[in-house]
Amino acid sequence: MSATERAALDLTNLVLNIAFMLEALLKIVAMGFLFYARSNWNKLDLFVALSAITDTLISLLTGASSTLRVLRTLRIFRALRPLRLISRANGLRIVLLTITHSIRPIINTLSIAIFSFAIFGILGLQLFAGALATCSDPAVFERRACVGAAADGTPARGCGAGSTLTTLGTLC
Repeated sequence: MSATERAALDLTNLVLNIAFMLEALLKIVAMGFLFYARSNWNKLDLFVALSAITDTLISLLTGASSTLRVLRTLRIFRALRPLRLISRANGLRIVLLTITHSIRPIINTLSIAIFSFAIFGILGLQLFAGALATCSDPAVFERRACVGAAADGTPARGCGAGSTLTTLGTLC
């Protein structure tokens, strides 16, 4: 990213942070702080605005080489900005409530599915253990005598007689 792009993004970030903070301050002045603080959506708006302003001030005052760089994790809370739309749109609120109420049944269903897959996986391993393996050496007809062979026909190394380890369809 070039220096001009970085400067443009930083300026846009600063302008948007000021706009969000100004919006929160105007709502506090118009509604009064106690009435403003009754709504959880307003608390979320204020928290996001304050965390963005705090991050911007730390970045401007301390620079990139500061030990306070850890506090830049406050930028994560900016992802909550789209949640502000939910407070204004009743349809989105209904969708969000539906999603949150369906999480528990989805987890229950997934846990049953994972348990079933594990049971059938273990069952399949026990039933088919080595039964589908083939010997790559065409001269050997007994399973115990098969030591495996590489693609060029040389015997495979590291395989003992009677072992059920399969590697790429060859019985070692």
